[in-house]
Amino acid sequence: MAHLEPPNYRQQRAMDAIDRAAIDFDIAIRTHAPATDAVRQSQRTLTALAEMVKLAIMTNGEDPPT
Repeated sequence: MAHLEPPNYRQQRAMDAIDRAAIDFDIAIRTHAPATDAVRQSQRTLTALAEMVKLAIMTNGEDPPT
């Protein structure tokens, strides 16, 4: 498994902001979207995308070390 350095201040702030936005978006979806398989799949996709963006932040947009 790849080892990543602890986040610096700016990285941590960015990841915290992404987490807050993802939570807000999830609440909005749960409140206003119908409870369908398509919506649940979309929520899983959005969660995965948020994690990918946080990984890109931690690696400065480069591929993580292997």
